[in-house]
Amino acid sequence: MRQLFRRTGTAAVAALALVIGSVALSSSANAASKCVVLTASSGACITTTSYAKSTFKVNYHDAMYNKTSHTQHLECTSDVTKTVKQTFSAEVEAEFHVAILASMKAKVGYSLEKSVTVHEGSTVKIAISPHKWGHCERGIYTTRASGKIVYSYFGGGSGTYKTTYWTSTAPSHPAWVVYESSHG
Repeated sequence: MRQLFRRTGTAAVAALALVIGSVALSSSANAASKCVVLTASSGACITTTSYAKSTFKVNYHDAMYNKTSHTQHLECTSDVTKTVKQTFSAEVEAEFHVAILASMKAKVGYSLEKSVTVHEGSTVKIAISPHKWGHCERGIYTTRASGKIVYSYFGGGSGTYKTTYWTSTAPSHPAWVVYESSHG
């Protein structure tokens, strides 16, 4: 009886070591590909494959031409409140939205949010040189990215049975952009 227990116990320990080893191998493969495994049951892996440079979405714009020979000042006060939310391509299931945002943040290396609001009442002042236009714009920086969701039986891409490609645009932060130009 003891010998049977030792064989069974040894087999159980070996099986457990094999499972732990395969989980560790799967985790290291996922880390290398910046994969976010959502659940063991879905075996879904989210990967951001590319992203575009941040773009600025203007919500408020004001401008002034300085026709004098002295520096003038323009004070801009935004009278617009606007919220920009993260958007997804139609084929992305809602359960993956949080994981896609996390994958995007890991790829771009800066903060992205589910939504960002620009509030009215924010003010900025700009000095305008003689015979120049001064511009002030209030808005939100956003980043567009694309990637894929790989569904597999064992997670991490092993036994893949479906791949869905996605695109998403996520807001980063509100800002003022002020500048001078020779034209309006």
